[in-house]
Amino acid sequence: MAERVIRAPGFWARHTVQVATRVLPDATLDRYRQEFLAELYGLGRARQLRHAFGVLSRCWALRAAINAPAEAAAADIEIVFPFRRPKRYSVRRTDEGYEIRDADAAGTQVFFSASRREARMMLRALNRKPGTDEKRVDQWKGGSGAQGGMG
Repeated sequence: MAERVIRAPGFWARHTVQVATRVLPDATLDRYRQEFLAELYGLGRARQLRHAFGVLSRCWALRAAINAPAEAAAADIEIVFPFRRPKRYSVRRTDEGYEIRDADAAGTQVFFSASRREARMMLRALNRKPGTDEKRVDQWKGGSGAQGGMG
C-alpha cells in the first residue's frame, strides 16, 4: 500500500491565505499567516482551497475580534444554550424489577415494573415535554399487569 504524501500548500491556497491575512493588524499578521499556512499541510489540493477560501471569508470577522477590547468582546458575547428540560424521573434496577423515581420529590417511587422495556417506555413518556402525546403517559400509568403499578 502506498504511503500518503504530505503536501505543501498549493499556489492558489497559499496566495488566498496571504490575501486573507493582509487585512489583519500588523502585529498579528505574520503569526496568523503562518498558522493558516500550517493548517494546509497534508490536505489534498481541493481541501486546501476549500480551507483557504474559508479563511478568506472569515478574515474581517477575525480582524474585528482582534481589534475589539477584551472587556467589550466579553460583554457582547451572549452564550445561548438550547432549551432542555431537566430529566425529572430516573429508572433504577432493583432485585424485584425496575422502578422509576421522581427526582423533585426526594426520590419518591412513581412506577414499578418487572419488565425493563416497559419501565424505559414509561420513563420516556414521563420525561417528555408537557403537552406532547399525553395519551402514551395515560396508557402506561397503570404499570405492567399484576406486578406493576403506581406506588
